[in-house]
Amino acid sequence: MKRIPMALLLLIAVVAEAENMDSRISEAKSVTSSSTGKSYDALLSPSIGKAIKTCVPPGSTSPANLGNFTLVAYVAADGSTREIEVRPSTSISKCFAQKFSSLKMPAPPEALIAKNGVPIVVEMSIVK
Repeated sequence: MKRIPMALLLLIAVVAEAENMDSRISEAKSVTSSSTGKSYDALLSPSIGKAIKTCVPPGSTSPANLGNFTLVAYVAADGSTREIEVRPSTSISKCFAQKFSSLKMPAPPEALIAKNGVPIVVEMSIVK
């Protein structure tokens, strides 16, 4: 029996994870392309702002706080979030994901709720 090198297994796992996140981003963007999705997305802004301000205080110019990241998640009917993923994984993106997971989001419209909840994507760019 041939042995598969561990590096190859790790590469396969990373590629599968990236494809999964890419498909979740597409799914969320598809939801926000509808008028109901756009309206719900706008309701999330205060929660998103609250989460990022705890990780990057307003006016912070530290290079460690700058950069881009993407978060994907599902919002359940009760406003709780689940299956949160961020890319790339940095101290700021992990902080944001942790803070985001503890927030209660506005209850989504029933028309948007799928099996896992409402897919959402947050594309964050932190600049000076």
